[in-house]
Amino acid sequence: MDLVSAGGTGECMRWWEEMRIMSCNVSKILVVHDDPEVRDRLVGLLAAGPDGWQVTGAAVGTDARRMAGQADCLVAGDVADAGLADCPVVLVSADPSGEARQTALRAGAMEYLADTRPGAELLVHGVASAMARHRLAREAAAERQQADDRQLEGERQLAMTLEAGQLGFWDWDVPSGRVFFGGHWASMLGYGPDELEPHLQSWERLVHPDDVERANRLLAEHLAGGSKFYECEHRLRHKDGSWRWVLDRGQVVARDAAGKPLRALGTHTDITGRKQGEERLRESEERFRLLVETSSQIVWEAASDGSFAVDSPSWRNFTGQSLDEWLGNGWINVVHPDDVAGVAAAWRSALRDVTVLRRQFRIRRADGCWRWTQVVATPLHDCGGRLLKWVGMNTDVSEQRESENRLRESEFFYRQTLESIPGMTFTNNPQGDCDFVSQQWIEFTGMSFEDHLGSGWTRALHSDDRTATHELWLAAVAEGHDFETKYRVRRHDGDYKWFKVRGRAIRDSAGKIDRWSGAAVNVDDLVRAEEALREADRHKDEFLAMLAHELRNPLAPILNAVQILRLTGQGACSPGGVHEVIERQVQHMVRLVDDLLDVSRVSSGRIQLRKSPLDLVAVVQHAVDTHRSAISARHHELALMLPADPLRVDGDSIRLAQVVGNLLNNAAKYSDDGGKLYL
Repeated sequence: MDLVSAGGTGECMRWWEEMRIMSCNVSKILVVHDDPEVRDRLVGLLAAGPDGWQVTGAAVGTDARRMAGQADCLVAGDVADAGLADCPVVLVSADPSGEARQTALRAGAMEYLADTRPGAELLVHGVASAMARHRLAREAAAERQQADDRQLEGERQLAMTLEAGQLGFWDWDVPSGRVFFGGHWASMLGYGPDELEPHLQSWERLVHPDDVERANRLLAEHLAGGSKFYECEHRLRHKDGSWRWVLDRGQVVARDAAGKPLRALGTHTDITGRKQGEERLRESEERFRLLVETSSQIVWEAASDGSFAVDSPSWRNFTGQSLDEWLGNGWINVVHPDDVAGVAAAWRSALRDVTVLRRQFRIRRADGCWRWTQVVATPLHDCGGRLLKWVGMNTDVSEQRESENRLRESEFFYRQTLESIPGMTFTNNPQGDCDFVSQQWIEFTGMSFEDHLGSGWTRALHSDDRTATHELWLAAVAEGHDFETKYRVRRHDGDYKWFKVRGRAIRDSAGKIDRWSGAAVNVDDLVRAEEALREADRHKDEFLAMLAHELRNPLAPILNAVQILRLTGQGACSPGGVHEVIERQVQHMVRLVDDLLDVSRVSSGRIQLRKSPLDLVAVVQHAVDTHRSAISARHHELALMLPADPLRVDGDSIRLAQVVGNLLNNAAKYSDDGGKLYL
């Protein structure tokens, strides 16, 4: 009997090892045969196999098909049963022909035993060999699948890398000159994937003429083994005619036995942006160099560590230092001794933190004079953020500082002058917001300097004056005219005082308002004096009106008395009575003239009363006699109701007579003619 296997007789050398392995594992062996005798005999022979084998027999049919799905090896007697399961199949047949063997192997059998009555050793060996080869085939398939997966993953990662880096990929078959252009190789030049011939000549036609010689030289050097990698920066012509800079990198990955290159792989990276940035940087550095050499300012540059290694003609011209004295850190030798420590510390801090340095310090000019300079030093970085160097400029600001000092002195003088003015001074910005008040304001109101700023000053105004004053001020600011008003300001003790305030716009040479300036003067005493004067004037007017009235009253009785004297004996009045009337009215007029001449009493509104004991009934009677003619002229009837006995009072007879006379005169004047008056 011979053993025919799909893998050849060489596998028999591994039989014992496979038997040892299978003895440790449980394997289900299914024997399928139509002949029960043959089936049972095969089951019995296989039972002598390894301890881990579980051998079961089944007739051809549904049970066999079901059981075959769970078997680790199938032993069948008919080639038609070889496809019952995916497990390895050992076919036992009486046909020893080669055609039968080939048919069985094509049907899926892994072992073919050309004997219906094989021995136990041959049968066991056949089954063990089939299972071993099946296991090895599965392992090999798994390894191939893993290799395929790794290759796919590598290709996927390569594709992602090329996509992320916008890289062009090339694979060059050196002997034939054929090149596979992948990734973004064509698209970065504006071409579609099929527009470029897959040959080295496509690359050669696109290289810039000025770069061909250098690129070919570096490529030939690498192909000859003179360099580990090929690397060259050169230009390729874009489809639109422009030139794109690329970084071309590659390596030979296969050589023949003689060392000649067979295959090379590489990438193209578009570096046009970087090249343009480098060109701009070069142009900037050239402009800076020209600026350093020609500028009237002191322009310099330093290394990233702060040392000076590049000449600065402007520095040397200003300080008189030689190049050797300037290089390194020689600049510190011309810095004023009082400024050395501060500027050196500031420079070290800027170098440490890589921040812009701004500082003023003095340096010695070539004539020995100390000059104030303003330095601005700025760090310069490359496209990747790496610090390249420092560039700086020193500007002579001596005149500026002198102007600032004079300005500060002027402002100090201005403020001192404002503080010395008796009034309370203030200034406002062009928008009308207060930005300064003198010390007098602060001391008077008790408010802090800051509380007055902006519109805070209005809080010290009387509530009745605040709104109107603020609106008046805003109107003056809006229209640009002078501001003048009076308002009350609260003193620190809560008392309010009147102030007269004037503010005017201060304009520049162009007529634009630069600021507002003003002063407030305490006029509280003047305001109160004016109020007192107005009150006195009112009293004077009232007195003069009364005096004019009173001066007219005595004239009428005197005139009547004179007429009576002319008609003596024709009336009821006696000459003695007429004399009394005339005398009394003359005294009255003398008193009135005295009051008129007493200016002080008129201004104060106080008229002196000359009191004495008197009979009020007699005073009233005299007043009636004085005004009787006015009563008679209007045909009035006067009814007197006076007590029979004297009515003693302490008073001024003239003033009392004036009061009664005014009442009678008004009654006669304002009553209808023919009326009746009661007194």
